[in-house]
Order: sequence, then C-alpha cells, then structure tokens
Amino acid sequence: MSTAAVVRAYAGPPGAQIHYRVTATPFPVRPPVVMIHQAFHSGRVFEPVMQRLGIARQVFAPDLIGHGDSDALPAPPSIGAYAASLLEWLAPLAPEPVDLVGYHLGSAVAVEMAAQQPARIRQLVLIGVPAFEGGEREAAEAGLSARSLAPREDGSQFTEEWQRSRQVLGIDLPTVAANFLDKLKAGTRLTWGARAALGYPVLERLGKLDQPVTVLSPHDDLVQITPRARRVLRDSARYRSLEDFSFGLFDLAPDAIAALLREVLEVPAEPAQAQSGKGDS
Repeated sequence: MSTAAVVRAYAGPPGAQIHYRVTATPFPVRPPVVMIHQAFHSGRVFEPVMQRLGIARQVFAPDLIGHGDSDALPAPPSIGAYAASLLEWLAPLAPEPVDLVGYHLGSAVAVEMAAQQPARIRQLVLIGVPAFEGGEREAAEAGLSARSLAPREDGSQFTEEWQRSRQVLGIDLPTVAANFLDKLKAGTRLTWGARAALGYPVLERLGKLDQPVTVLSPHDDLVQITPRARRVLRDSARYRSLEDFSFGLFDLAPDAIAALLREVLEVPAEPAQAQSGKGDS
C-alpha cells in the first residue's frame, strides 16, 4: 500500500509558534485537510491516518496551543482563542479553503474556526462532539479537578496519569508512552483544553454554520453526547454511528478510518499524482 511521508515544522510568531505535521506532497487541485486533535494529546495521534490520506490530499495536523510542542498562552484559552490561533497559523500555509477533521476538543475548535472565518472552511467532519448539557458539565469538571500534573513530593501525579494512559485496550506500549509524553509536555496545563470544550456552546454554533458538516460518533466516552448534534444538522444523512470504533481509533484502525474519511471527503484512493513523495507501509 502506498503511503505519504509526514514531516514536522513550526510556524507563527515568537512566543506563539504552532508545531505541526504535514504530508510532504501538496495537491494544488484538491483542498488541504486539517486534522485537529483531542484534549491531552497532540497532532501525533493522526499520523497513521495522515500517511494514508496524504496520497491524495495534503494533510496538516497542528498541535493546539499549549499542547504537544506548540507554545502556550499565559492563561487558559477559550475555544475562540484556539480557533483564532489555528486560523492565523494556517493563513500563509494554505490560503485556499480547507476541509477540517476534528476529534472531541478538535470538533469544537473546528466549528469555531468555521464560524469565525466561514470563507476559509469548505466542509467539516466532526468525530465525537462535546455537546455537554446541564449537570454533565459539573460532573466532567469534577473529574478534571481530580486530574492534575502539579508537582507532588512523591511523584504520584505521574504514575496516576500513566495508568490512565494505559486504559485504552489494544494500544501498544510505545504508543502509550508517546501519548503519555504529550501529557507530560502539557504539565499543569493538562486540562485546559478539556475545560474550554466544557464551556463552549457547540450545538448553538454548529447550528448556524452554512458549510456541509458530517458527524461521526465512535463508541467512546461521548457516545451518549455526540448524537445531540443531530438536532442541528441540516442533513441527517451526514450523521453516522461508528459502533465498531472506540478510543485509539486512529492508531488501532488507520486503514479503516482513512477509508471512511476518503469517502466522506470524496478523496480518491490511489490518484496518479501520488507518485512523488510516496513511501512503503
């Protein structure tokens, strides 16, 4: 199977630089795809899927500010701030309209990007939508309050987070370690992204978008929450339940997820243009 090379780079002003991954070969006749990760992680989670999608479209995967290797703001950002930082980062790299693929927190950021600059976004694919309501927000906030990497004398904050990282069944140990490293990089900012998503009116904003939106609902911790997006989707056929996929779907099933995204985004599987920059899987 052909795959695309993925390279890493930085862009943005000093103190507000965004670290990102990108497939090496651009395809000028097709809009780029920008993949936006979930809380506690970085764009690294998309790399196996990027390698597969990148044979037909250029694919970007930034680390949100305060995540991965991107710079952090001095205070917790809102979803609006996350979106604005990505739009500023993206402008010189892909001035044409792009397709967005968001995952959990990334879904909220994608919606806000489309709301802030609708002419820049062609369509959205949202994998898990954090449409929390009422007491769910308080319960989730309580869980986040108990989760901290603030220094402790015995270092137990690290062992607790390591055990959380190991809870995804089927993920190999090197990938668990890579996920854990992303959390260590966040440090005391670990829960900033998740907290921003809790306070964001994602359904209200989603319902006002004019762009085509597809919602995919894996069997994960948002399985009871994501279906609320159907209330505001203009095309109910663009909602799909992914009962066979759960946590770690990009690592555990990259071929299947890439094929699904190709279908949704209308990406050809093996275009002639993929001859340059290909590698072997």
